[in-house]
Amino acid sequence: MVNTVELQCALAKIDRPKILVIGDIISDIYIDGMISRISREAPVLILEQQTQRTVLGGAANAAHNLATLAGEVYLAGIIGLDSVGREMLELLSAKGINSQWIYQSRVLPTCTKTRILAAAEHGVRQQMLRVDRTPQGELEGEGWSFFQERLFAAIQVVDGIHISDYGLPLLSGLFRQELLDMATQAHKLVLVDSHQIAGYQGATIVTPNLEEASRFVGYSIRNLSQLEDAGREILTSLHCQAVLITRGPEGMSLFLPDGAIHHLPVYNKSEVVDVSGAGDTVASMMILGLTSGLDFLTAASLANIAAGIVVRKMGTATLNRDELRMELGFPQTKAAVEHADLSR
Repeated sequence: MVNTVELQCALAKIDRPKILVIGDIISDIYIDGMISRISREAPVLILEQQTQRTVLGGAANAAHNLATLAGEVYLAGIIGLDSVGREMLELLSAKGINSQWIYQSRVLPTCTKTRILAAAEHGVRQQMLRVDRTPQGELEGEGWSFFQERLFAAIQVVDGIHISDYGLPLLSGLFRQELLDMATQAHKLVLVDSHQIAGYQGATIVTPNLEEASRFVGYSIRNLSQLEDAGREILTSLHCQAVLITRGPEGMSLFLPDGAIHHLPVYNKSEVVDVSGAGDTVASMMILGLTSGLDFLTAASLANIAAGIVVRKMGTATLNRDELRMELGFPQTKAAVEHADLSR
């Protein structure tokens, strides 16, 4: 295991690496309210809406995580030529994320996931319903040309590539292979966070959760022996340099080509509020560490702590460098102290 002093030194080595995030951009919309009564129209609850907010989701959340952790971030993906897409561009700009490689489609809408959160009087707020709007069909030819003409140039200027694949139209088989080939030719580190990791042969590291790992090997992973067999199979089949399987409340497991397996217990198990976006935090911390010269185990140890911080927060969330520094016992910076004073 990596000790706290080593992790402090490792975090200090991460100095704004340039990362290209390419993948499925999602608008996460949260509607909050109070349950007031039962409708006369149908046996359903009526929610008195109080607030509505939009946050960066999917590949955009991965980019947001990287930006808040002090990476220089470029985001490539698809949004619709619609009001939600325009709002996403505004949010990205506000977070300092370069969006020049985002294509605005005339035929595909911006993907949205709308969560309805509610509570009765004096009750605990919880998610009641989620409404998804998922793009259907194929991207227009002009869109494919946009990426093919610009992607190679984008890859040249970054230190690493973070692929965030939620199964939407962008990362189809042919384009995915073209992207991996370009990354290989440019000798770039590639991290893959995908619902379907099959087809990502040659990536530097893949970060599936248990369900995604089970899908790849074709059986449900129910114990440590099956987990270790699955990790080794994924490593061999995809010809990766590492596999990191996230295991929810059981932590995460790192598999390396020399046969080493590192099981990292979950960090901060008692304070979990919401696991939304924790996988993005893990992947983002991993690629920041790896592109800064950290070894796989050290980067994974930092990622484990980062995930333990972000799950304390409600909804799709991020963390910043100061939060991670404080968790590792660094002296607080002046900015962090001032922020804490203002938030009281």
